[in-house]
Amino acid sequence: MTQQDLEKLFSPYGSIISSRILHENMNVGHLLQGGMEEQGLQGPSRGVAFIRYDQRIEAETAIRELNGTIPPGGTGPMTVKCANNPS
Repeated sequence: MTQQDLEKLFSPYGSIISSRILHENMNVGHLLQGGMEEQGLQGPSRGVAFIRYDQRIEAETAIRELNGTIPPGGTGPMTVKCANNPS
């Protein structure tokens, strides 16, 4: 799933302030296997993303509507929840 796909999936539920897909860290092995970093590419997705909405009610709606659904091109259901606040 691309950043654009992610925002397209979540945008019907509210105004997205920011979004981010987490990717695996690149290491020397990745570079030797194809120079992915040198080409400006990221490692594979970790299957984790963050969406920040303008209002909490928008996030709550997205959680209610999307949690447990299978995203387009996905193989299993998503877990959609509020992120833990840092202490």
